[in-house]
Amino acid sequence: MCKGARGSCAVCGVRRVRPTLSVPIEWLVATDQPIQALQHPKFREMVDIAARATNGVKIPKRQATRAEIMRTFKNHLTRLRNTLNRFYVSYDFTNSRVGFATTKFTDASTN
Repeated sequence: MCKGARGSCAVCGVRRVRPTLSVPIEWLVATDQPIQALQHPKFREMVDIAARATNGVKIPKRQATRAEIMRTFKNHLTRLRNTLNRFYVSYDFTNSRVGFATTKFTDASTN
């Protein structure tokens, strides 16, 4: 498959003609990613950051990655809770209407 190619193949050691094209393709195949992953803005952002690195890129270990994901999730959950706590929903059973307010809930029957 790679005979006669110029470049460096991970399988046979032959150097590739276009390593900038073959590396992302190898990543797609090795990690079972969809082809669209190469067009994702976050993938492009990651490649741009890696391209600017002067001393290589430090890839976090599994435990650090898990901790960061958990911290990010907790922060999103806290912000969502704070946002939802600002809004109160009331339901008027008499007129079958839903009301939203940004202040504390007041009983519709007292208005």
